[in-house]
Amino acid sequence: MRRSWLCGFDERNFELGHPPLSDLPYKPTPQTLAAKPRPTDETAGMTQARKHILSIDHAGTYHCVSRCVRRSWLCGWDKYLQKSFEHRKPWVERRVAELAEVFACSILSYAVMSNHFHLVVSMLPAEANAWGDYQVAER
Repeated sequence: MRRSWLCGFDERNFELGHPPLSDLPYKPTPQTLAAKPRPTDETAGMTQARKHILSIDHAGTYHCVSRCVRRSWLCGWDKYLQKSFEHRKPWVERRVAELAEVFACSILSYAVMSNHFHLVVSMLPAEANAWGDYQVAER
């Protein structure tokens, strides 16, 4: 695998995810040393663990998608089964609203489609940090 993000490969520093300190054009800080390298063309399609992408301390807005499997129909008219599942749409909408109240997030937008749904969620870490132990256990 080509390591184009390295400026002078050094095996000792490779595991840390940054080039050797002598090759850096700036004075490194703990934040820059802890930063992960940008993906190269070979790694751009690889998935990453959420703990490497998300920060629990900062508010973020995320587009989430959940899809049905095995030709299942979430709502709408299923041509294969010749059956309507439109009655499920209000169920999904109510459940999303319930979960938004339980967790520290707000739903900015949603779309319930025939075999999947989309949510645009804004995380509210300040609200979660204000909860006491009893409130966390209750949720």
